[in-house]
Amino acid sequence: MLRKIFEGLRFTKIAGNLVIVSMLLVSLPSCGSGRAKPPIVQACSDNDIGSTCRFTSRKGNLIQGKCLKAKKNPNILICKPERNNQTYQTEKTGRPSNDKKMLSGSCDCEVERNISYKESGVLDSKYSKLDIFHRGVSDKKPVLVFVHGGGWVTGDKSNVESTPNILNFFLDKGFVVVSVNFRLVEKSASSKVKYYDQLDDIASSIKWLSENVQDYGGSGDDYILVGYSSGAHLVSLLATDTSYLKNKGLSVDIIRAVAAWDVPAYDIPSAIKLMSGTPLEPKIRFNEVLFGESIDDQIKASPLYHVDNSKMPFFLASSGVKDGKNQTVTKQVSELFKAALIRSGHTAEHVHYENSEHSALVLQFGTKGNDLLEKMESFLKNLPR
Repeated sequence: MLRKIFEGLRFTKIAGNLVIVSMLLVSLPSCGSGRAKPPIVQACSDNDIGSTCRFTSRKGNLIQGKCLKAKKNPNILICKPERNNQTYQTEKTGRPSNDKKMLSGSCDCEVERNISYKESGVLDSKYSKLDIFHRGVSDKKPVLVFVHGGGWVTGDKSNVESTPNILNFFLDKGFVVVSVNFRLVEKSASSKVKYYDQLDDIASSIKWLSENVQDYGGSGDDYILVGYSSGAHLVSLLATDTSYLKNKGLSVDIIRAVAAWDVPAYDIPSAIKLMSGTPLEPKIRFNEVLFGESIDDQIKASPLYHVDNSKMPFFLASSGVKDGKNQTVTKQVSELFKAALIRSGHTAEHVHYENSEHSALVLQFGTKGNDLLEKMESFLKNLPR
């Protein structure tokens, strides 16, 4: 079946990336014939290799897979279905799929997938979508917006489903959970997408939620932001540099609290200095490319320098091991950020796990006796209403 799909694809080269842009309909059933429509394949580019992708089968089922190089022709990228893949029937009305059953690797909840939160071009449409996880629509629950990690260059909103304990934890606490996609940065200095474009996307998603989340049982003006790794930087900057929300006609007061898990980018100039001579030293050049080489540019991208613009509680978590190597940079910068938040009138707490690997913060969340879960539970319990 995949071979038939490949024969019908037309490819084009854009900025060095091979991208699926359309399908030839030759030899495929006509849409007007009453037979099933041809498959719709989600675009995969070089930056997406290994990431989650989806395509719609001829029967109208949404198939999930991974972007991989074709075995016979590595210049072609395909969306290969995962084993034991679940399919999600989409409604003819064009509404997102709504699967009320427990999903493999996911939660016991209702799921609304791939909702577009803004208009976008064909090539970046998958980056302007969000998923909503909820348990009924009778109440107006607070909304938790989860921003994935991936070093600003990779990751996907579906990442949250690989750690179902996170989803179930927040759903059990009475939240509507939203996971957001946004444009990704390329590693090269010529990347057209910058960190501030990612923030603009996330702000756009909150704007859409403020107008529509009531249909999914959420409150349009009560948000908790949770970010992991690079997502921790993005949610922290969104909540402190209030210009991104103001540009969408939103007040920062709708953000009740922020939880930021494990990133050293709260104070970029300090982080770059501290990285020198540590296992994180190879990250210095990337930080300069991503945020700028000048101190002014780095300050603009650093949440620590914008803390006077808002007043909400922050919960910071950090780990002492990155890629198997011990480091203290994340801890030191988190402490600097915490101190700045408190000086400006925020409440802030920081918990550090010296012997924990970076990835363990999310992968082990919710396991028996997990300390981060207990600290997060206490943080949420004490939030002002």
